[in-house]
Amino acid sequence: MSLLDDFTRRWTSTLSGGPALLPSTLARACASVLGVDGAGISVMSGSGIRLPLGASDDSAALAERLQFTIGEGPCLQAQQSCRPVHADAAAMSARWPALAQEYLERTPFRFVLSLPLLRSRDSIGALDLYRRAPGVPAPAMGASSVQAPGVDAERLTASAAPIATAITNILLGTAPQDVPEQVQVSSASWLDTPSVISREQVWIAIGMINVALRLDADDALALLRAHAYASGQLLDELVDAVVNQRIDPVSLSTGSAPGPNAQE
Repeated sequence: MSLLDDFTRRWTSTLSGGPALLPSTLARACASVLGVDGAGISVMSGSGIRLPLGASDDSAALAERLQFTIGEGPCLQAQQSCRPVHADAAAMSARWPALAQEYLERTPFRFVLSLPLLRSRDSIGALDLYRRAPGVPAPAMGASSVQAPGVDAERLTASAAPIATAITNILLGTAPQDVPEQVQVSSASWLDTPSVISREQVWIAIGMINVALRLDADDALALLRAHAYASGQLLDELVDAVVNQRIDPVSLSTGSAPGPNAQE
């Protein structure tokens, strides 16, 4: 049985609960078949915001949120370049130092491979694959030199590429193989997840900042990212606080907005 056949068998046999759970089911099947420690699937919305569709576990979901908070990293580069991007801890520290600090302190991952989800010559998103360093079951503070030895990036890329293509086809409803009946609904049904709905609040927060501070969308998003990073929050957490009026958008420009440990 090929890896692709095994992947298809695993996700079709474990899917339950309807299309909203499809991306996480695909991510878990992908991680299991490829022997990696985590996997995540994200797509770009028409408005230019990356939407986290599903992850194999909480650590993989956090890794995506950290990339979105910082606004750079292998996932975004793979999506933009339409080419696979991989990095161990040392390479990540050199390319994206702010992201590397967050990854190494807050997740157990020490290697990431991001593959674009390609539709024709364009990318609709990315598949992220994560590996831990051997013997590192939890985040290790100050471990910027820790590697994930034994990861053959080229071999993993070759193994994962057909699965990334299959995931793209499944999400677009163009998969050649039969899919479970519960997936055969509207093509956007897998967007109806809490993580996607939460991420879409970014545009509400941007609109609030636009009105309060008269900043355009790019500058408003940059302000949100800067404050989230400086205050040790995920961007999704800060956006939720702004949208639900726990933080005044005006305070973001003055640096007086409360941090994540402030009393409400």
